[in-house]
Amino acid sequence: MKGTLVAAVAACTGTLVGGALATGSQAAAEARHGHAPASVPALSGTILAMTGHPADLVAMRPDGSGRRTLAHGVSDAAYSPRGDRIAFSAGGDVYVMPASGGAARRIVGGPFESRGVTWSPDGRHVAYSSCAQGIARCDLFRVNVDGPPAISRLTSGVERARRCPDHENIGFTEPAWSPRGDVIAAGVMCWSEDYGVLFGAYVDPRGSGIERVFDNRALGAANWSPDGARLAFRDVAGAFHLDAAAIFTMRRDGSALRRMTPLRSNTDTKNNAGNPAISPTGGHLAYGRARDATSSVLRDLWITNAAGTSRWRVATNMIPLDWRG
Repeated sequence: MKGTLVAAVAACTGTLVGGALATGSQAAAEARHGHAPASVPALSGTILAMTGHPADLVAMRPDGSGRRTLAHGVSDAAYSPRGDRIAFSAGGDVYVMPASGGAARRIVGGPFESRGVTWSPDGRHVAYSSCAQGIARCDLFRVNVDGPPAISRLTSGVERARRCPDHENIGFTEPAWSPRGDVIAAGVMCWSEDYGVLFGAYVDPRGSGIERVFDNRALGAANWSPDGARLAFRDVAGAFHLDAAAIFTMRRDGSALRRMTPLRSNTDTKNNAGNPAISPTGGHLAYGRARDATSSVLRDLWITNAAGTSRWRVATNMIPLDWRG
């Protein structure tokens, strides 16, 4: 059953709990994993993050300081292209509010579970995934942000059935609108009583169907580089068994695949990673990571350089959603 928005949106300054800039001692501790930098670089912009799922929506500097709570009960969120507004989902509905916090305006409501918001490059539309309650039949939709809330459907049950003919429940999830505006990257999940299949696709934002399918890429929680040349995403090499999950980047044509985080395993889940967010300059990537080998739940916010050769923890009990200049 759909939830309700837990609290009104606020623009209050909070106190950072449990995490900040990686100090020398913390960097030394992380060096035991072989990837901590000798010194943490000063990075610009603002990271949008949340403290659980669903939980508080916060904005902070890339070193973990200056934390401000913006909303409560949020499932996901994204900055508008100009960075002046935030779209977010809460209680199965979609809202828009000023980036500084304040009153939120609902732009999508109704009986379905709507989430996974992403902005069009011109800031006129928000795309999202909407699902029938309790099952994985999800499709992508587009809604006007300003003016009458006209909604357009971007994927259909016919496409779902064609892509997953032997599965009962199929869902298009976690859309990411490219900065060039021509495609929306999305994860696709096919699920039956026996097993599931994950892959990725590019969807036409005008609603003309699927542009391309990546059978060997899950494209989970995708995030585009500012120039639209590369895509960061969470891939799962072991389908729902999650025995080799990690964050990867690739060129928009699917080439030049690069693994950015260590592979996790079923016996040691501390490297389970997700929620990639590329920095405004494209030189770094924030992501969520599990804390230890006993739980695969994403709990801490980490940053890695573009090569994936050094990484450090920024904050605990927090995972990134977006990063803007």
